[in-house]
Amino acid sequence: MAALPFSISLTLNLPADEGQDPTPVQYNYSGTVGSVVRYKLDLTDAPSTQVLDFGTIPLAGAKVVMVMLDAGQAVAPILVKVNAESVGEEVSAGGCKFFCSPQPTAGITGLSIDYTASCTVRVWILG
Repeated sequence: MAALPFSISLTLNLPADEGQDPTPVQYNYSGTVGSVVRYKLDLTDAPSTQVLDFGTIPLAGAKVVMVMLDAGQAVAPILVKVNAESVGEEVSAGGCKFFCSPQPTAGITGLSIDYTASCTVRVWILG
């Protein structure tokens, strides 16, 4: 794959102090990657663990990983585990886990998702 340009633009709006107007806290990054892995996982047969294949992501690890759990009242949280962690980080319905490391040297090279109920998870891995 030829170098693929991408950009990230995140804005968190909140008051600096109580009673003040919201002020944006911004994070912007743009770069290129040589590999992109995308998943739309319709997870069933819960409880279970889904281990994701990183395909051609470089050995140094991913530059960007984004995991989104679709919203819904009956959607149970998932646990996202990176690099064979024994304890994952929770993502609840409608939430996401986002990671960006512009020049990884020992970055994310593996990802698994523990789930206790059927759900849809979307994952993007850029390297």
